[in-house]
Amino acid sequence: MGTDRTTEFEGPCLCGEGTFRIDDCEVDHAWPTATPQWYEGHIHCRNCAAKYELVKRGKRFVLVKRSELQEIDSKRTQAYDAGVHLMARPEVLATLNTFAALLTNQPSMAATHRLLVAEELEYSSVGTFRKGWSGGADWIRRHIKPDNLLRIYQIVNAPRDDLETWLADVERLNAAAAVTATPVGEPVYEIFP
Repeated sequence: MGTDRTTEFEGPCLCGEGTFRIDDCEVDHAWPTATPQWYEGHIHCRNCAAKYELVKRGKRFVLVKRSELQEIDSKRTQAYDAGVHLMARPEVLATLNTFAALLTNQPSMAATHRLLVAEELEYSSVGTFRKGWSGGADWIRRHIKPDNLLRIYQIVNAPRDDLETWLADVERLNAAAAVTATPVGEPVYEIFP
């Protein structure tokens, strides 16, 4: 199994010492895949490759500054770390343990499933839920993220004194990380159907 690549576009880079190349790629086997055809962009110039990255945005390939991509990646890491830190706070862990006990103490798995569906925390069928259920703490570990905390605090009637501030901080970091890098100049290439 491999990939067939056909050069769709090749043109001079910004500094003129190398090239930009866009390849049309396809799998070279008959088995079904989720992505049987895709495009790849390449920068064949040391100067430009050190400063820019060629990224696909919709049907266009644009240049973006590597420094800006690194800054966005750093913001995403900060946002993720803030979420992990929030989930590890002793107050949050105590509330999650209370919620885990509530789930585990339901009279049946069907009752646990109904509770989670009613609270919009679970979307699977009861059959799928039963197959994956191995207790409240495990379900929480696999499914609960900072976005769900406010709802869980409401369900177990836990005090939310600092939670809303902590969630606002995480949301602020997520919003800062959700930006896309600004394209440099005109698109390098546009894919036509």
